[in-house]
Amino acid sequence: MTKKSSWLLILLLLAVPLMLDGCSGSSGGDSSTPFTGSSAPIETGNPNGLSSEIGAYSHDNIVTFTTEESTITFSMTGYDITSGQPWDGVTTSPEDGFLTIDVKCGRKGSSGPLNWVKDWVSAHNANLVYADQSNPYYPGSMNFALTGMLTVGYRTYNICLGQYGSWPANVWMCAGENFTVGSFLGSRAILSPDKAYYILGTGKDYEFVVMDSDIAGAQKSK
Repeated sequence: MTKKSSWLLILLLLAVPLMLDGCSGSSGGDSSTPFTGSSAPIETGNPNGLSSEIGAYSHDNIVTFTTEESTITFSMTGYDITSGQPWDGVTTSPEDGFLTIDVKCGRKGSSGPLNWVKDWVSAHNANLVYADQSNPYYPGSMNFALTGMLTVGYRTYNICLGQYGSWPANVWMCAGENFTVGSFLGSRAILSPDKAYYILGTGKDYEFVVMDSDIAGAQKSK
């Protein structure tokens, strides 16, 4: 995929939720209505997963990143999860301009992961954005959170990912160390400390876009 065709696809990902909002009059951050298209993550709970709490089991918790760069990877460095919930690891599936992260773990909200995220954001001068483009406020609880290094092209960033809510509305958050707050097409975005990329949500609960800041600036100026 060429860089031109890749960023056109990214713009389409961002534009579709905005157009749908215009037709329905609903908010793009309304996670009470699950996305039912063919690309929605499939709920594949594993009742046989390891658990330390009766009735708790692992799920495939999917989050994706799309970029115009050919290379995008993620390497986990730490995590926190609600007490009693299983943690069966993280797998990543990088492709040309697309990254899928599958966190195999339990899913139950509590203050533990939420406070872990708050502490990380405070310690790393971070700002955050939600995949569903909702307001940048903390929820009452989180299911789990993880930190790691996100590499886009030849640049690497320290990020924190977290999830809150219950299926099918499991909303993902992304925070970046020393990222600043920006906007693109009227949506909140966070700008990398080297000002190379914006990270923003597409309006779906589990999708983020990593947008080249030069391309974003050109689009905003049109």
